[in-house]
Order: sequence, then C-alpha cells, then structure tokens
Amino acid sequence: MNEGKNYTTMSKISKADNYIAGLEVAGKILLDMTWLREKKIIRAVRGPKRQGRLHYRVVYDLVAFVEGRNLKYEARYPAGAGGKSHVQKTKQVSIAAAFEPGTK
Repeated sequence: MNEGKNYTTMSKISKADNYIAGLEVAGKILLDMTWLREKKIIRAVRGPKRQGRLHYRVVYDLVAFVEGRNLKYEARYPAGAGGKSHVQKTKQVSIAAAFEPGTK
C-alpha cells in the first residue's frame, strides 16, 4: 500500500494520504534544542549533494510507555545512548477509554 514511500517525518505526509487515514492527534511534544547549537554540539548542514537550505539535524529517541491508564512519552537526547541519555521533555495522555470498565 505505501511501498517506496519515506515516512520518517510527518511534514512529508499529506493528511489525505492513506497512511494516516483515521489518525487522531492525542498530544504533541515540543522541544527547544537551541542549547545544542549554542554549545557547538551540532552544526548546520545541507541536504544531499549540498542542496537545500542550511538546517540543524537533531536525532533523539521518543520513548513511549504505559503507566496506569496513561500513555507517557519522553524525548531523550542523545539518541541510542541507553541509560546515558537525558530526558528533555515528558508528556502524557489518558488512554483510559481504551480499557474495559473496571480495568486497573
């Protein structure tokens, strides 16, 4: 159905696309990673073959887990660092409606 498409970023996906039909946004997580640039940890880059505008590429882990009747998600930097990464932001959304009545 979606063969050959690159879904690495939501900005590349049209809301009319079958891949996200029926999608409902439950929450957002916004990060200010300016400190990476200020501490010179990252540099501005261009796209492949040096095309496109200069931009900053920050790779981080988005970790989701169920805690009680909430779905909690954390943005952790640096990506792939396991226990050595630092939580940059945490959010949660209630998923209680997804459970049978009386579920603990």
